[in-house]
Amino acid sequence: MSDGFKTYLFEYSFGGKTWALDILATSEQEARHRLVAAAKAEFKGELVSTDAGLSVPIWRSLLNWLRSP
Repeated sequence: MSDGFKTYLFEYSFGGKTWALDILATSEQEARHRLVAAAKAEFKGELVSTDAGLSVPIWRSLLNWLRSP
């Protein structure tokens, strides 16, 4: 990632399993501070895609919708 950001990985246990999450930050210390701040985060919705571009099925759906009368 640009602007000096790196991806830092954090591991935690939940429901008897081990999970991981990543946080973008400019340093390990900043990543730890962001993790603490995330505990106070407000839910905004479900992430449905991490792809920077539209996937083929989405493009097809969009084109079909635009072509429909």
